Amino acid sequence: MTVGSSALVVAHPGHELRVYGWLAQARPVVFVLTDGSGAARESRLASTASVLRKAGARQGSIFGRFPDRTVYEAILAHDFGLFASLADELAAQFVELGVDRVVADAVEDYNPVHDVCRFVVDVAVTIAAALRDRTILNYDFTLIGAPDTDVCASKGQPIRQPVCMLA
Repeated sequence: MTVGSSALVVAHPGHELRVYGWLAQARPVVFVLTDGSGAARESRLASTASVLRKAGARQGSIFGRFPDRTVYEAILAHDFGLFASLADELAAQFVELGVDRVVADAVEDYNPVHDVCRFVVDVAVTIAAALRDRTILNYDFTLIGAPDTDVCASKGQPIRQPVCMLA
């Protein structure tokens, strides 16, 4: 069920596993903000790259660009420029690739990088939709709790739908 082009945007490597069925079906371009290095400072990108190859998805221009530590430090320093530039780059990619639907981490108030990822995606989708003068569907999925949890309904954010509705 692929209509148009899809994008998946996640904060960390490994999040793609949460939506693997959709990933293999839609074969989106995948953007990963961090390398997943965490406190161990070892990148987890290789396993995500392998998952994407097996699913027939492809890497986006942002693929583990930052060590986890860099993003956490930017949040603490209120370095909004970093996040604004990510939103601008994602928007440009969505336009260039003709993306009609974006799937990304949900805001769950669990991990600040997950939440920032969602905010960056929301801005990027808004910019890209305005540039293309057309709606871009904007879906989220939870990382905490049962996979079919409808975070959107509980947060009162009707713009986003859980990924399970894509199937």
